[in-house]
Amino acid sequence: MQLLDSLYRIESEDAAAGKATYGIVLDAGHPIYAGHFPGNPITPGVVILQIISELAERALGRPLQVKEFVNVKYLSVLSPVEHPHATVDLQLAEAGDQVKAKAAITADGTPMSKVSVIYE
Repeated sequence: MQLLDSLYRIESEDAAAGKATYGIVLDAGHPIYAGHFPGNPITPGVVILQIISELAERALGRPLQVKEFVNVKYLSVLSPVEHPHATVDLQLAEAGDQVKAKAAITADGTPMSKVSVIYE
């Protein structure tokens, strides 16, 4: 399920070889937040991973399949009410049919998540 243009939208994009930075805006009215959690919405971890994957696909211009999440750290709660604007920084390295990605999500200068993933 693609979340771009429903749960979040891109407000800025800067992509170059091996690097990409996206400014995103989260939609606090999305149905995901009704269940997670009513009155105090937070972005589920699996949704954060999906956002990272969608943006990696966008940066590379091709579909990717997760092979392995090497490291996933949730450092702060990503709330669409408290932090509707977030920045996703990607470092992408292609090696044969694999892509190694490192992602960092920040909001208002606060680190939210760090993820290392291998795609096929």
